[in-house]
Amino acid sequence: MATLDTKGREASYLADIIEACGRKTILIDVGTGRDGGDKPADAKTPTELLKQIAERTRSKVGDLLGAGTISAIVGVAGGRASAVFGEVVSELPYGFPKFLVSSARPALLAELATHSDIILYPTLVDLFGINVFTSRVLKNAGRAIAATRYAPVKLGRDKKIVAITAFGATTPAANQCVARLADAGVDAIVFPANGAGGHKMEQLIAAGEFDAVIDLTITELGDEIVGGTASAGPDRLKAASRQQIPQVIAPGAIDMVNFGLPSSVPDQFRGRQFYAHTPYTTLMRTTASANASIGRLTAERLSRAKGPTMVLWPAKGVSDYVVGGIEAWDPLRLDLDALLDKFWAAGFSGVINYPTISTMGDNWRDRRGRVGLGFEREVELIALARKKNIFSLAYVASPQDAKAMASAGADCIVPHVGATRGGLVGHEEGQSVKEAIRRINEINAAARSIRSDVLSLCHGGAIAEPEDTIEVYRTTECVGFVGASSIERIPIERAVKTAAAEFKAVPLPQTH
Repeated sequence: MATLDTKGREASYLADIIEACGRKTILIDVGTGRDGGDKPADAKTPTELLKQIAERTRSKVGDLLGAGTISAIVGVAGGRASAVFGEVVSELPYGFPKFLVSSARPALLAELATHSDIILYPTLVDLFGINVFTSRVLKNAGRAIAATRYAPVKLGRDKKIVAITAFGATTPAANQCVARLADAGVDAIVFPANGAGGHKMEQLIAAGEFDAVIDLTITELGDEIVGGTASAGPDRLKAASRQQIPQVIAPGAIDMVNFGLPSSVPDQFRGRQFYAHTPYTTLMRTTASANASIGRLTAERLSRAKGPTMVLWPAKGVSDYVVGGIEAWDPLRLDLDALLDKFWAAGFSGVINYPTISTMGDNWRDRRGRVGLGFEREVELIALARKKNIFSLAYVASPQDAKAMASAGADCIVPHVGATRGGLVGHEEGQSVKEAIRRINEINAAARSIRSDVLSLCHGGAIAEPEDTIEVYRTTECVGFVGASSIERIPIERAVKTAAAEFKAVPLPQTH
């Protein structure tokens, strides 16, 4: 599909590439500059003309698909024809190969990608004939599309299918949902809650593709209200209600609004709290007012639900991010209340008692405790965090420590079972994974004897490799792992040793 009056050479070149790969082609002209073509005669404005061309072409493509004549579509376009291509393919089935070779501005291509599963080939240079640059892109696109073919989905399904939304903060929950559903013989399709993902999920729900929805991540509503870049549009959180299918809603990651580069954040948000998620993604904390608006919008849309609907509120918060370590027994920072305020103002999402005196032996703990700078200071820190509604993790090395931290209000207990073994400088001696699990279970049981809602993560000792955590998760109540040496020391040691060995393996030239 191309505007043959301006992109005729490129379209013919691409068709030749595809046909050389053994596929047949049909050229569809969406140009506006030729006389006597299929151009609508009653359009009053250029925009109306493009809209009418798109409608007629969409109908023509639909007929070709219905007749089984086409099994893929590719567009060669500049800006306006790219917009037409987006409209033409908007109703084609999910999974039907849709390629677009385009010189359009990146923002337009990004917008097209939010509405359809288009495979984009940005040319970066303008499409002015065949040259050393455009030929590369057209050859790549032609060979790629020649290798794809649409296989229609058979009517009827052997399994039920559930749609799930996920973001970084909700990925662990999504993983557990996928596993539970698989155990029940139900397929799960996970959509990233990045604007395009939520938009496409709503479309597919409306098309009857899903039997239920587990909407763990409605963060796109925050972008819709505040004006971020990850809005899924005004139809988010509506399709399941209209389809009358069961839906479970959880407000995952609703306390963040998405932007691109820091320079892309509108001036009106200067002075707000930001996080650099990646060099290309900037997250902004929502305000209390925005949170209230998100809540009202969620309630308004879900109040129209006709099918079974449940909203679950996570008791420990809606998101996660950076947790700061505080040495509570530092004699230079005695005002823990002020210190917590500084950490919160700096943008930390929570705190942990690190470094912790709980692992330093009874003699050291006793000596520090006698001058008021012992483990009790760490307990005081966690209690203050609870009072200020700041998320807290607590390293503990014994059941007694676990009880103290649970009583203080720690949100999450981290049984510390010793210095991490392995690597070049790790502690090779010590307990086995089996012994570590025994200690973890003792510590977890002590914490839960005080509060049943406390979470638990694991750390240290023999738990040094990913495969070690598998057994821990299977036999304890831990729901995650706090990585230190296992993530930032041991892998680097391996990489450095491997690189050094490769350099050493290169033979020196022989000397005479």
